[in-house]
Parts: sequence; structure tokens; C-alpha cells
Amino acid sequence: MALKLKFRIVAFLLSVICYLLSVISIYRSDGTIEHIQYTSGKCNSIDSVTLSSWLIKDGQLTITVTASNGQNPLPTDIIVTDKIVTIGDKSFVFISSAGCKVRRMRSNTCLLTVI
Repeated sequence: MALKLKFRIVAFLLSVICYLLSVISIYRSDGTIEHIQYTSGKCNSIDSVTLSSWLIKDGQLTITVTASNGQNPLPTDIIVTDKIVTIGDKSFVFISSAGCKVRRMRSNTCLLTVI
């Protein structure tokens, strides 16, 4: 399954635990993502910026961290695979590797995400 995602979408990079997170992820058609994580739900102060690659295959989204910096950077080469439930023009629902059902909404603004 090949998808062209060229928009900002509220997202959470590491599906390791379920919690609140404020982040904007920009998925690009060249298979790269820029994740901007904020320190609060107001999205006025950046905590960290993470660059990753993405691939959708066999109903799963695989994300690999390639670079990260900021107050709480992620280690590089982390690989996260999430099972896609539905994907559409306005939202994307998946089951994280921790078993959490996550809904990512298309948005041009930062939103607080409950994971």
C-alpha cells in the first residue's frame, strides 16, 4: 500500500506508552517526516525536533528515527511499527505497538493528542 502524505498531521512518534502529547508531524511524499514536539498543549515552546523515514507496507506504518535534537531527543535508529486501522482524507487511525488505539487528525495547527 503506497500513500502520498504531504500535509501536517497530529502524531506521536514512539508508540511505546499511552499519554498526552503535543506534536506536529509533517509527512512528506519522499518518505521523510519532521516531528516537532512541544513542551505543552499550547504549542508555544519546542521541546525537540526529530527527523524520520516512513513506509507503509502490508497494512503497517513503519517509522525509523534518523536524527533528533532538543531537550528530549530520541535515539536514532529506533524503529516503530503500527498497524493501520483506517486512513482517510481527514484522519488516520492505528493500533500502536503498545496496543493503544490512536487517531491522528489532519491539521495545520498544533493540537493536544490523547494517546
